[in-house]
Amino acid sequence: MATTFRGVATPRPLLPDEISALVVLERLQDSPVSEIKFHNYSECSPEQIDELLVQRVLPIELGDMAYKAVGASSATEAVIVNLGLDPTTEMTDGVSKLIELMARRNQSGYLNQNHMSIPRILGNLYDLGYDEMDLIERFKDVVGSFLDDKDRRAEGRVPTRDDATMESTLPEVVQATKKCQFASFTPGRYLRDLWRRGDPVDQIHEKVSFWIGAWNRFQEEYAKAKTEWSEMEKINFSVNGFSGAAVETNNRFIAKVGAPTVDIFVNRRLDGHAAIMTLGRDMSDLAKELERLEPGRWYYHQPAGHMINGGSSPVSGFSLVQLVELVKSFPPLLR
Repeated sequence: MATTFRGVATPRPLLPDEISALVVLERLQDSPVSEIKFHNYSECSPEQIDELLVQRVLPIELGDMAYKAVGASSATEAVIVNLGLDPTTEMTDGVSKLIELMARRNQSGYLNQNHMSIPRILGNLYDLGYDEMDLIERFKDVVGSFLDDKDRRAEGRVPTRDDATMESTLPEVVQATKKCQFASFTPGRYLRDLWRRGDPVDQIHEKVSFWIGAWNRFQEEYAKAKTEWSEMEKINFSVNGFSGAAVETNNRFIAKVGAPTVDIFVNRRLDGHAAIMTLGRDMSDLAKELERLEPGRWYYHQPAGHMINGGSSPVSGFSLVQLVELVKSFPPLLR
């Protein structure tokens, strides 16, 4: 590599694919990054990208270096492409498998169905107030231990410890993760990867227990949101054959419960910030209208079909009822 990057720039929050990309970058340049520059949006002009590169800061999922823009399957693969390397011939077995998993996850949500899926809960933990940088470092270690185990096996090296002694040494965490069946990116697989790598037993216990506790917290919050969703006051509507629901709440888990039940989900927070979510529908007409009415306040996340008036933007002036009327006037386009 011609350049060693001291940092990365990426949209917030950092999710599994972007963190995996960061780990691969650090391994390829054999040097950790010391800075993460967070962006609120994925838009980034060529001039801004050039300025970042001059500073030895590598953009991840920004502008023309985003994975879809470079024809890659994931941010993990895009980092390799953007470094001028060939992801099909110049990578270790571990990195090749990681690229495959992140591509499948982007296509279908793969990995999320695994029991205690760490990628599934990661984004929710930011919402629950977990420390952002701690989460990033912890998920980096999950990725790193996965790569280490894959590469060790590909090279025919013997693990530092035998699996047979794991349960007698760490009975509680082994029992708590048995249903994971060592599926990729679960606490059970993480436990085995750390064990084989030879990490200190007390560190393994702490690292794996963190994700067990995080999963339990996620399950509790999701269950509470399901109850709240069934009981809360909501505006139900329909337009052009699309079903919709709108609620006013600060509970971000409500969107995770309610959004999958309708085609259009509107969530207005108590401070006035809001989001209009669909499952990848074309919302370009509404995006244009909101930009006309409230310029600079709404971000159109085109791949997801979301309109977002986030906390970093000036608050929207529309009430929940007004947002519903806007959606009904500018519904998703039929594809």
